[in-house]
Amino acid sequence: MEEQIGRKINEIRIEDAIEVGADVIATACPYCLQMFEEAIERKKVNESLQALDIIQLVEQAISEAQS
Repeated sequence: MEEQIGRKINEIRIEDAIEVGADVIATACPYCLQMFEEAIERKKVNESLQALDIIQLVEQAISEAQS
């Protein structure tokens, strides 16, 4: 259930990521992935920041290792 009071946790987490200079926020939860993507879109502060599913990171690592 989504709360209507206070700040949204996904926006807080995106602000944390921006503060430390992260390029990727990884999650295994499809719902969290969607929420992070929406928060990144709303913030539009860091062009390189992206939300990825953990399996996407694994796929990238395998592709880079094979190159």
